[in-house]
Amino acid sequence: MIKKLNTIYCYNNLAITANLLFLTLMLSTCKSIVKNAEKLYVIRLNVNYPVTLFESGKINFFNLKDTLYIFYKNDYILYELPPSTDFITNKRIPGTEPYFIFKKNNKNGYLFKSAADSGKGTIYNVDSLLYNKAFALTNIFTSVKDSLSNCIKDEKEGVITEKYFFKKQCIDDCIDTVYFYFSKSMKNCEYSFSKELDSLKKMKLFKIRLLYNQKFSSTYKTNLPEREFLFEIKEVSSSSFINIENIFSKFVNGANDPLQPGFYR
Repeated sequence: MIKKLNTIYCYNNLAITANLLFLTLMLSTCKSIVKNAEKLYVIRLNVNYPVTLFESGKINFFNLKDTLYIFYKNDYILYELPPSTDFITNKRIPGTEPYFIFKKNNKNGYLFKSAADSGKGTIYNVDSLLYNKAFALTNIFTSVKDSLSNCIKDEKEGVITEKYFFKKQCIDDCIDTVYFYFSKSMKNCEYSFSKELDSLKKMKLFKIRLLYNQKFSSTYKTNLPEREFLFEIKEVSSSSFINIENIFSKFVNGANDPLQPGFYR
């Protein structure tokens, strides 16, 4: 989420690509459930995407970095959504991290303003909220699967890096190069960017890079610099997330479970 300034700004069409990409990542997580994890299981999703900012007739470019945490415990999933970001300082605004919790296979969940929110939350449809609050994913692999140009295997780290050229035709700005990173050590991680690729490689696709060369944009009538979108998942130790454990305790306890029918009646 972005804090709006008294400035006309917009994401260029590359950011639209990122939004489409990241959103399906979010929706796919709903179906990538850690099987009844009794202990807290944590995934961190790191994202970087370039932003075009119009201000006083000038165009500025900067990279917007974001982090989203996804927590699993028992039959519940919790998203700590990105906080608001101030465009002037490019820093996060403390205390603006909303979270959304839902039970596996339930259509609805509860959105809270922050971890300190002691209210009952707001009911939202899971797919709708993640679509509106997060981001989504187009099938990048379909566009590049026939254009593999290089494959590097790091036996020591158990990582395979695949480089693809993007062949899809477009009028203006297009992705030039795509990198997929696969890991053997993360193959049991239930979160998935692409179930198809995980199954095909028998590894986990844990990082995606979309690279754009410097080129002239007919839309913005200027040269756009080299840009990179980055999407990366990492497994994180749960030891530093005591506050999240406390949130789960309010839901996992059946008697206090607002996701159970009739709790708010």
